Amino acid sequence: TDAAMQNASDSAVLFAARYYEVNDRLPTKNAVKEFLQANYSGKLGSIDLYVKNDQIFVEAKSAFQPTFMQMFMKDELAVGAVSAAPLPSDVDMEIVLVLDTTFSMTKDDKIGGLKVAAKNFINTMFDKANSRSRVKMGLVPFAQYVNVGLGNRNEIWMDVPPDQILSKGNTCYMKQNILAKKNCRWEKKYRDGIAYDAQVCDYEYGEPYEVCGESTSTIKWYGCVGSKNFPTNLKDPVDNFNRPEEKFPGIMNEWCQSPIAPLSANRDGMIQQINNLYATGETYVADGVLWGQRVLSPHAPFTEGLAAGKAMGDLRKIMVVMTDGENQRSPEVPVRPHHWGTDRGKANDWTRQACNIAKQAGTEIFTITFGTDVPLASKRIMKHCATSLEHYFNASDAEMLNETFAKIAGALTRVRLTQ
Repeated sequence: TDAAMQNASDSAVLFAARYYEVNDRLPTKNAVKEFLQANYSGKLGSIDLYVKNDQIFVEAKSAFQPTFMQMFMKDELAVGAVSAAPLPSDVDMEIVLVLDTTFSMTKDDKIGGLKVAAKNFINTMFDKANSRSRVKMGLVPFAQYVNVGLGNRNEIWMDVPPDQILSKGNTCYMKQNILAKKNCRWEKKYRDGIAYDAQVCDYEYGEPYEVCGESTSTIKWYGCVGSKNFPTNLKDPVDNFNRPEEKFPGIMNEWCQSPIAPLSANRDGMIQQINNLYATGETYVADGVLWGQRVLSPHAPFTEGLAAGKAMGDLRKIMVVMTDGENQRSPEVPVRPHHWGTDRGKANDWTRQACNIAKQAGTEIFTITFGTDVPLASKRIMKHCATSLEHYFNASDAEMLNETFAKIAGALTRVRLTQ
């Protein structure tokens, strides 16, 4: 039938386009004919394979003789199909994975499922890399903070006080010993929006007494970065990081996620970064998106991204954002740069604004909500963040998450039909 021939011709031209992308030349006409025949059950006639106006064309003809007309006709009727695909062009693809690694990811070992899916995605994308399709990838794990890495402490865009061990000399305080505990029971607590059971007891204390001795306190930076004041926190000046108010504030004595991995073509390094992920902290999505865009940008704080016009071919900047819940924390600016606020409305609004900033910069955003506990409000925000509705996915379990990452990889590497 016409439809069967057209479907086979479409498959054949995609085969030819993919072959050209990998080998920098067209396959032979016989190879295309064999491929087409394998996808067409009828009798195949002639085919033609050629390039015109930066497109690859396959013209195929079949020959068949309708049974009900056999007694009247001696000549066969030819059925034809024409298919076209764009000639593969050079492309530089820069991809950053912005991944929620908060405490809620411990439930049902979602963090384990994420590691499997992310590593499969990384391998798929690097497997597709060749002389025409160059791939670099980066990683931004996030909770209420992002970790920019201890090695960036003295960069011009960071403002981090020195680590200190402060001696308070001989100090005294009152202490009470626990004599007994009773009435122990399990109570439901919440962390990062996830319920868990914790044991609570009533304690009987002895008489207070004074304890004296040398006392010290430690102030140390572990890589966590807070927010600049609004609206500077939602944009990155390129030329004025010498101004103290434009620097990113290091948050002291806070522990945060694994550090950011800048864009790199190092597959093994990316895989190791995924292996190192662990789940802790509470959710603030906007920070992850903002730092994801900073990783893709050619400007400080990270400069590994290509600038427009510097790519060898087309330049695609892609962000994949995955979260398993909703914003639980918000920045406390202008009071202080910490992220222990509870203004969910502000956090949601700034998440939308962060996504708008990335999209306006030309970044293509895929978003994923993961798990069965994602509130409807969070799904709406992630749909807003995505470049289109086709760029948004919901994965209820680890298997679906793996399939979702595979679909995104397919969308990024698929050769399309033009005719």
